[in-house]
Amino acid sequence: MPTPQQRRFQRQHQTVKPAPGARSVAGVPLPLQALAYLAVFAAAVAVYLPTLRHGFLINWDDPTYVVNNPLIRGWSRENLIEIFTKPYFSNFLPLHLVSYMVDYSLWGLNPFGYHLQSVILNGVNAALALLVTRRLFGDFTLAFLAALLYAVHPSHVEAVAWISIRKDLLSTTFLLLTVYFYLRATGSRSLDRGSYAASVAAFTLGLLSKVSIVALPLFLLLLDLLQTAGRRRLSWKAALANKIPYGLVGLMLVRLNMLAQAKGQTYAHDPANYLMVKGHAVWNYLALLTGLPPGRPIYDAPQFAPDLLPAVANLAGIVVLPAALWVAHRRGWRVMSLGAGWVFVLLLPAIFFPLVTYMADRYLYAPSLGFCWLLGAGIVWMGRRSGGIAVRAGVVAFLTAIPFAGFVYRTMEYCPVWAGSESLWSYALARSEDYRIRNNLAQARLDEKRWADAERLYREGSRFENYISHQGLAAVYYNTNRYAEAEREIERAVEIARKGGLASGKLADLEYARGQIYWVQSQPQKAIDAWEAALRANPRDERAPLTTVWVGVAESRLGNEEASQEAFRQAIEKYRRTGQPVTDAYFAIGTVELNRNNFLKAAEWYRLAYRESPHEAKVAFFLGRALARGGSPAEAMQLFKRIAEGEFSILSDSQFTMPDVYVQMGVAAQTLGHNQEAIGYWEEALRRAPDHPERDAILASIAALRRAAGH
Repeated sequence: MPTPQQRRFQRQHQTVKPAPGARSVAGVPLPLQALAYLAVFAAAVAVYLPTLRHGFLINWDDPTYVVNNPLIRGWSRENLIEIFTKPYFSNFLPLHLVSYMVDYSLWGLNPFGYHLQSVILNGVNAALALLVTRRLFGDFTLAFLAALLYAVHPSHVEAVAWISIRKDLLSTTFLLLTVYFYLRATGSRSLDRGSYAASVAAFTLGLLSKVSIVALPLFLLLLDLLQTAGRRRLSWKAALANKIPYGLVGLMLVRLNMLAQAKGQTYAHDPANYLMVKGHAVWNYLALLTGLPPGRPIYDAPQFAPDLLPAVANLAGIVVLPAALWVAHRRGWRVMSLGAGWVFVLLLPAIFFPLVTYMADRYLYAPSLGFCWLLGAGIVWMGRRSGGIAVRAGVVAFLTAIPFAGFVYRTMEYCPVWAGSESLWSYALARSEDYRIRNNLAQARLDEKRWADAERLYREGSRFENYISHQGLAAVYYNTNRYAEAEREIERAVEIARKGGLASGKLADLEYARGQIYWVQSQPQKAIDAWEAALRANPRDERAPLTTVWVGVAESRLGNEEASQEAFRQAIEKYRRTGQPVTDAYFAIGTVELNRNNFLKAAEWYRLAYRESPHEAKVAFFLGRALARGGSPAEAMQLFKRIAEGEFSILSDSQFTMPDVYVQMGVAAQTLGHNQEAIGYWEEALRRAPDHPERDAILASIAALRRAAGH
């Protein structure tokens, strides 16, 4: 008869027993297995299909990682070297950027393609969750239920719907592959070296996607301690030794990212307060795992009163998962041991590092699988205690449907919030006092030209010292012709940014904006100084070619023709080197010549711009103006007619309106001697814009032509 110690050992080293009537994976027909994998993949994809209609989040990382990122715009040797050797946006995550290179190659800047890859990766991760769970516990029913619930878990919305959080999806893909290959490597009496090497390689790729999976070797060590029959038994020394490659890679990449990271957060300065904040976060994470509380894009860090009971309760959050692991281990509950261990290990970086956001839904993307193991095991256990096969199947189906339906509802309810900046920050504003929400919603209002709302929100955000609120106020004042106030705010933004050690890319943005404010106030030398400061701050900035163009324009204004031409030459080289259309450079040079009345030279530069961007209305319009005044009115008229017929798209930055097109058509017609036609075009311009800025001149021209015709 076994002793109590022997019985406990047997419980700890057994797998979850399949429910009566359920077959192990070896007994499940391959078509049924394939159907199960397809089902979890389809569920994970279907629930996020609405995100394919979402755009970029224009004021939350998407511009930095995708829209304005020159490194993803081509598979050049220079771009790849930059990605794999230098941090970007305070992180060294090269595979994250490579995934955007793939998207850009296929879709350009169409957000559909970027969302599509995220949705597909989510489906792949759900299928991998089934593969790993089946390998881990040996019960296909448990694996299928856990993976199905994981596929639709509402804590995943942020990671899937927000393009910039692709790193969580990618790192989880490699994390699951790491565990799968490790289980294969140690699943027999001898170590499978090929699978072990594949596991280490997958772990390395995962770290190159997001370094937060660095604690995974601790879970692999836990697997060694909770070995099942038939698995290779390892001594403590051997178990630790085979984690050394994981540890070395992890330490190296953590070090690289720590060097690139910004300073820690204010809540981390007091150790006791820090532990209470993180313990509070753990309790919130556990609540979010249930799917009951709605998600949030930003959570306010809690403020604690000096009371003993709340302090103890929050500090308990730090130890609740290790305690659950220990109790489950002592009781021989392997699924609970591994589930609690999985959640705890994968949350360790979020718990013990002072991240910018004290907690976030995305930090649960990988850890939530451990909770789904517990749900799946509970459902299997309840099914095992039921009656006949039909009853068991009904119980399992019913018990699965409850959390599945709840998760799907929460996920589909929350997804539309991430459709765009307006919906996201309006939702967040009602749930948080964080200054970043005010700034981001203000940016959305700014884009809609709702100046008063934007100013109010930025002013509210500026109560907490940050450069973004002042940069936003500068933009509001710039767009409402309050240039002195704009200059004051941009100076304050630069001061805060430099004091806080802001990343070079953001400092370049501020200096560029400062240059624009100086320029509009007719201070070309100050503008040049600011733009050159932007170029020094970040020579690889996506806007560097355009900044160089502006330097050339300003030098021309000062009469420094040699410096102006040199700046234009450098700008053209930068456009070509970064793979960006050189249209802006050609257009800027053409405009300089047009303002000097050098119409033939202006037409030459505008024609080069037109070849680069043959569908851009602004280029066609200004080329037409130069041609009309440079002796080619017939060619100009053809361009103007094509614009009027809608062949070109008139964008917000086109610098002209459709009435302006009819004004220029009138000028071209008059030059060609078609006076009645010219009168008709000018009258159409005034019909479309009765208060046109050139109204008096247009009326005078019409009157002159009519007098000449004897009317």
